[in-house]
Amino acid sequence: MAPRLSWLLVLALLLVAGGCGEDRGRDGTGKGLEEEVRQTARAAVDRAREEKEAFVRRTEEELAALEKEVKELRRRAERAGSEAREALENAAQALEEQARAARERLARLKEAAGEAWRELREEVREAIARARQQYREIMEHLGRGDERAA
Repeated sequence: MAPRLSWLLVLALLLVAGGCGEDRGRDGTGKGLEEEVRQTARAAVDRAREEKEAFVRRTEEELAALEKEVKELRRRAERAGSEAREALENAAQALEEQARAARERLARLKEAAGEAWRELREEVREAIARARQQYREIMEHLGRGDERAA
């Protein structure tokens, strides 16, 4: 469970426990306290859902950008000499596989709940970071020489 969500749940439990034996409100039933706990829990769940949705949205944007970069590598391969074409095509293929792996993890993340989605979030972040690093290395290599030597 995320630290923020954990603290909110602990706070909610403390509010409930703290209310025992004290004045339970005007009607003596403690309904006001119960409603406050429900609202706190609902707000924590809503924040967790919003966090997940924002992560999914940002990650889908990153993957779309990565897929455009793969297409650009393929275009460069088409224009390159035969030796460079093969190297660029191989680089594009490897990058495409990493993007596909990240997209598969993201699909699993979308279906996950609770702590599982947070664990998958780290896997997705790592997969995208590896793909980004590979792309940077490819571009650095291309920058050191022309595409015939790729």
